[in-house]
Amino acid sequence: MKKILFYPQKTLNEYTSIMRDCIDKEKYILCKNNSLFDFLFADIIHLNWYENLSPNSLKLYLGFIIKLFYLYFLFVTKKRVVYTLHNKLPHDKSNLALSKYLMDFVLRISDVIILHSKYSVNFVPEKYRLKTAYIPHPSYEGIYENIMESPLHRKENSKLVVLTFGAIKPYKNIESIIKIANDISDLNIEFWICGICNSDDYKIELKNKVRTDNVIFDFRFIDNGEIPSLLSKVDIILIPYNVESSLNSGVAILAFSYAKTVISTEIGTVLDFLDSGMVYVYNNSQNDELKNTLCSIYDEIQKDSHFLEVKGSGMLEYVRRHNNVDFIKKELAKVYL
Repeated sequence: MKKILFYPQKTLNEYTSIMRDCIDKEKYILCKNNSLFDFLFADIIHLNWYENLSPNSLKLYLGFIIKLFYLYFLFVTKKRVVYTLHNKLPHDKSNLALSKYLMDFVLRISDVIILHSKYSVNFVPEKYRLKTAYIPHPSYEGIYENIMESPLHRKENSKLVVLTFGAIKPYKNIESIIKIANDISDLNIEFWICGICNSDDYKIELKNKVRTDNVIFDFRFIDNGEIPSLLSKVDIILIPYNVESSLNSGVAILAFSYAKTVISTEIGTVLDFLDSGMVYVYNNSQNDELKNTLCSIYDEIQKDSHFLEVKGSGMLEYVRRHNNVDFIKKELAKVYL
């Protein structure tokens, strides 16, 4: 049987674990440790986020050289390379040129380029589009065990709680959420911004922009075992990502997997769900669109308290049909042939 190396072996969320589980173990041997031996002798190499480099200057250049050397090795040995395109560009602009070079190289030598949204094909150079294969992002339903209680609690009189979570970084446009919160502070809406932030200066910068008491920060790493509890306490997941680099969002799929309504900028994952009629998309450069959307939802729940529950349940059913792992297993097997 052919041996598959799936890189990276593990990430902070369960995406890589789910995708590794989707590999047919009766047809392929999955490398368990991603050792040097595996990198050299695996028959099929499946790369994700390969263009990402360490922000540390020494590790940055060393990592770039090692990754570039390995791509040349794959090219010369003619191994089958599968690459999943997750973003338009790397989020970290400090080493954009090097990361972009790696991304372009991977696209060139790949035998198959997996797209998790149909919209993504627009960001694949035309000469490589015949190599693309659309495979939906897997659902997270049932993946996270509810083993930790979230310390956050909504206020007794809150009508709407909006959550943004994940690592707090500039490309996620947290400032736009704070501006909206300041603008509609007269409405009974809470904004929870949760996730680890490695920059103390950025934490202070964000806090200094707040002019209302309806913004709650929780700058902790959100453990996987806490996710079900956290999601159970909120009404909406807000994804304000910068569309210059962002293309897909596992957070959106996670929200749908827990029957939550999503408001998002125009990223591929959510645009693919527009035909469901149950997601909200806004233009990143037009803050009024987000403000109007939130005000509209707020008005709707005054009329019907189950308004968001209906939408969330509809999206859960949609994800069960379109993003279930059984379907993904079949599609993944095709790209490894």
